[in-house]
Amino acid sequence: MPKKYIMIDGLVPGMIVADDVININGQLIIKKGSILTDDVISKLESARIFDIPIDDINDEYEQDSTSYYENLKDSGEFLSFKTDYLSVMNNTKETFNHVKALNGPLDVDETISGIIDLLKKGESNLHIFDMLHVMRDLNDIIYVHSVNVALISNILGQWLELPADDIKVLTAAALLHDIGKTQIPKEILTKPEKLSADEIQLLHTHTTLGYDILKDKQLDQRIKDVALMHHERCDGTGYPSHLSYQDISPFAKIVAIADVYDAMTASRSYREPMCAFKVIETFENQGLSQYDPGYILTFMENIVSSYVNTDVLLSDGREAEIVFINRQRLSRPMVRCGKDFIDLTKTPNLKIDSLI
Repeated sequence: MPKKYIMIDGLVPGMIVADDVININGQLIIKKGSILTDDVISKLESARIFDIPIDDINDEYEQDSTSYYENLKDSGEFLSFKTDYLSVMNNTKETFNHVKALNGPLDVDETISGIIDLLKKGESNLHIFDMLHVMRDLNDIIYVHSVNVALISNILGQWLELPADDIKVLTAAALLHDIGKTQIPKEILTKPEKLSADEIQLLHTHTTLGYDILKDKQLDQRIKDVALMHHERCDGTGYPSHLSYQDISPFAKIVAIADVYDAMTASRSYREPMCAFKVIETFENQGLSQYDPGYILTFMENIVSSYVNTDVLLSDGREAEIVFINRQRLSRPMVRCGKDFIDLTKTPNLKIDSLI
């Protein structure tokens, strides 16, 4: 009898299992010919089985050929998220102006209230990344970027199991990390061509300009440190002071990861957004020297795990589905292309080009 693979979230009671379902340890989970029930589906989820073969006896269970991200973009939940997101993005400019004029202490809860509200609109933290992925056509190097870095830093803080009060300060620091860019000429920030050496040097001053804006304010010192240090790197190759691992604020190390991930996966006037797996590969190649190993590994493992069952476009033009994550090489998972399983760790000339 014909069969097809159905992802766990597409299973419904009454479907018939086409083959024995075995977990990664070789243990039998469900026998061939079993009829799915709610309890059986829950058992599969608990065993971290991502999809199973189902007898293709009728058209009732045909999956939607529209991609996940296309469906998400048309969904009511995304349209609601986007409306609120744009409101928070527009309010971020007012937040920057408020902080610049601040005479008393900063109300952290008020400053990050919009970010927290956005986080609540996602089904999970990883769902927020899906929402951001769909909005990669937004091209704003200050306010959109600041909102994204605040969202990502908050989520990374949760993954690192930081105390709740620390996560609040981290989120505020991430939202304000690029406040110094408001002092950089717009034509430099949005220039589509490669910047000259002098222009790059001017752009790099946004860290010290941001610190100068914040240094005399009644703010948590960690917020000021993030503005100054978010481009420092643990191997001493960053700027403005070429600090080493032990001299960089922990919050600046966290925001640095969120900053780079968002910048590389975002659309810019001079390039298309990069696929998350290309960014993860970049982190793998340099992350353990330039970033805090504990922070970067936690970030990469959580991000990549969220893409299991996601459809992707391979570098040879074929479409495939991610079925298994290789924790020794997170950027190169196992994928299924038709009936074939491809271990990307063993095919150096084949990579993931984009999510679809």
